[in-house]
Amino acid sequence: FLEICEAKKKKMYNGRISIIILNASKLPEKNGMQQAYVQVKVDNQEVLKTKTGKDPFCPVWDETVDFYKENANMLHFTVFTDDKVDAIAECSLSLSDLLREQTGIKVT
Repeated sequence: FLEICEAKKKKMYNGRISIIILNASKLPEKNGMQQAYVQVKVDNQEVLKTKTGKDPFCPVWDETVDFYKENANMLHFTVFTDDKVDAIAECSLSLSDLLREQTGIKVT
C-alpha cells in the first residue's frame, strides 16, 4: 500500500516500504579494499546499515528492512568500506519512478 500526496509541490508517499539488499558484484577497488556494507536512506533518514560482506568485490548481505514512512520521496543506497572514508558506489531512486515501474501507475 503506497498513498500519493502532494507536499511542498513534490510527490510524496505514505505507506509500507520493504527493501531487500542482496549482493553486489564488480565493485571498484578503492584504497586496498576492505569489507563493504550498504547504507540505505529514505530522504535523509537512515533506515538500514547492513553488516559487512566478506568478499570485498562481490559481497553478499541478504538483509531486509520493512517499515512505514510518511512523506517519502527518494531512496538512497551507498556502499562504503568498513572504514567509511569514501563511498564505493551510490544510487538514488525516486519513489514515484519506482511506483510507476512496479505498478504501471503514472504519477503526474
